[in-house]
Amino acid sequence: AIIPRPALASLLAADVQSAIASGYPRTVEVSPESANNFLSSRVEGADPQRMVLWARLARVYTRFLSGRAVLGVEQRLAGHPVFLQLVIRPSREGERMSAVVESGSIGRLPVPGFLLGLFQRSFRPVIQALDGPTSWLSQAEGISISPESAVPSWRGSRE
Repeated sequence: AIIPRPALASLLAADVQSAIASGYPRTVEVSPESANNFLSSRVEGADPQRMVLWARLARVYTRFLSGRAVLGVEQRLAGHPVFLQLVIRPSREGERMSAVVESGSIGRLPVPGFLLGLFQRSFRPVIQALDGPTSWLSQAEGISISPESAVPSWRGSRE
């Protein structure tokens, strides 16, 4: 868990919005620390009635892997941490980028493939809280992810 720094999250948001609006190709390099600060600053306690197990949302976090990212939610159930994670990969679908869910887990237990769609719904309150940033990323030309950073790129409006 980190202490949110909303000013840094706002700077990251401004950098991304500037890259989107630019007439020229632009990229923004996002470190895992910046991404986690952004998440902790932007996602307030989601409605516990809509979270899995009706547990209290403690935090949202991400980890970067090679070509993939982990979106995690820590919830508190009777004071005990429960970790839910989705492994997602950026994918281009026509003119838009999207996130393809490859797998999920509750703690270290993998979610069986046939339950993945149902499990994914438990993340809906978090995804809805991130509608703005999700739409920014969907406008990207591409997104490169390594353990050190995620680098979305935008084409620019002058072509």
